[in-house]
Amino acid sequence: PIQARNDYIAVTMDASRAVDYLLTRDEVDPERLIYFGLSNGALRAPLMLATDHRYRAAILLAGGYVSFHKSRPEIQPFQFTPYVTLPTLMINGTADQVFPLETSQKPMFRDLGSSKKKHVLFLADHLPAVRDVDKTINDWLANEAYQTTEEVSD
Repeated sequence: PIQARNDYIAVTMDASRAVDYLLTRDEVDPERLIYFGLSNGALRAPLMLATDHRYRAAILLAGGYVSFHKSRPEIQPFQFTPYVTLPTLMINGTADQVFPLETSQKPMFRDLGSSKKKHVLFLADHLPAVRDVDKTINDWLANEAYQTTEEVSD
């Protein structure tokens, strides 16, 4: 458990260092910095998003809470999710066995502190089809990312 905690802290610090570097580059617009987390990256997102406020929006693909992972209380995602207040898009499959809809995805979505959040569901397992994910992300970024919404759709 101590090593898992240290790993979470190290990964969070590395992500912040990556943002530090990106923001030194002239071609990176700090107003368009978006966090994208896939599976484990979506699971770990609350810790990163609650502690680094330079992201402008977040996309969590195929993520949610896990009940089978025994980690220390101080790194449990649910401890940080209420502090995620930036616009957030969650995309999941309804038949995901890693992050089940009712016990994993919906609780994480509910706990997000953002008033600008959207949960899009596809009839899929862990990873929805790329074409569906791509269209959903592009539409959200172009039309909805900064509107006040809280909804679940399929």
